[in-house]
Amino acid sequence: MSVELLSMRRRLLLSLGLGAGVVTGASCIELASTDSCFEMAEEADDDGIVVHAQYRPEADGECLHENASAVSSSAKQEWCGAELEAVACGPVRNGDWCEYVVVFDEQPNPCAVIGRPFLVGAESVCAPVRQRGGWSAALGSVRLPEDPQLRAALSAHWAEVAQAEHASIAAFARFGLQLLQLGAPPRLLTACREAMVDETRHARAAFELAARFGGQGSLGPGSLPVADACADSDAVAILRDVVLEGCLGETRAAAEAREAARSCAEPTLRRALEAIAVDEERHAALAWSFVAWLLDARPELASTFAALVDSVLELPLVAPSGSVDAPSWGLLSAEARRRIDREVRRELVAPLAAALLARHQRADNSATQVHVRVC
Repeated sequence: MSVELLSMRRRLLLSLGLGAGVVTGASCIELASTDSCFEMAEEADDDGIVVHAQYRPEADGECLHENASAVSSSAKQEWCGAELEAVACGPVRNGDWCEYVVVFDEQPNPCAVIGRPFLVGAESVCAPVRQRGGWSAALGSVRLPEDPQLRAALSAHWAEVAQAEHASIAAFARFGLQLLQLGAPPRLLTACREAMVDETRHARAAFELAARFGGQGSLGPGSLPVADACADSDAVAILRDVVLEGCLGETRAAAEAREAARSCAEPTLRRALEAIAVDEERHAALAWSFVAWLLDARPELASTFAALVDSVLELPLVAPSGSVDAPSWGLLSAEARRRIDREVRRELVAPLAAALLARHQRADNSATQVHVRVC
């Protein structure tokens, strides 16, 4: 896992109040009771999937090394059938719980538009690009490549980004109404309103860049079809949209923008991408914070959330059209974007969802059943 994704996961965990642990490996491993356990987990990371697991023994029961096999059977569903390879550390007694650091054979991840898509039903909706005023932005000078094909590719790319960012404004507008419907707290409403402002700024910058690279007049959005946009308004439908649009879409958008900025050599483009990355990560945190609040308010939706996450992880990887490999211009190849998609699902979405569900399970009385805590 890249340092960027590792840092991003730490920040998202902190935003959810789950940042007491230390993140490492293919999952977040809460710091065990001894430093040696943590060091062993780091060493094991190169060999497979590292998971910090725990179970509660019977009353007065001992923590036994053999119980790691029970932990592994519970974890197999979480990690696509991976088999226990080794117990890197443990058991360590932590209050009523026995804790382990276990390593699973790393299996190819069978689990399968950047930004927060505006979904109407199952379709991602966006407005066409038009020549019009009102959507330009003051970005400073931008160096243009000499290659006309690269300029055209950059113009097309930023036009697509502009469409996606413009659609995200609508997605957050709808989300604001949904938050009001569900009785969400002011902090979520404020964050949603600020996200709309962010997406408007992103869209303006993207339309400006598309126009400059294309050598055209001012560009902006046409009419956005919004009919039936609020047709599904029950809590399950809202949660579904947030998981897909926010927990996956915004989290992936932040990671992709950060990767594009890291390799971009053109200063104005790099600054634009860095700003987008920061904002999109904040939007991802909003999505995850909403889920955390909703699970507290509606505990019966925990199993629904788990099923929704499973279905999202199994979606086919996004296959970007027209991706040109020009990283020095902030253009990632289709292969790079698919890699980021895979990594985000595995290293961010799955562990963050598991952390929220584990917290819910503990709050809901975790009795004596074996479970795996992945954060």
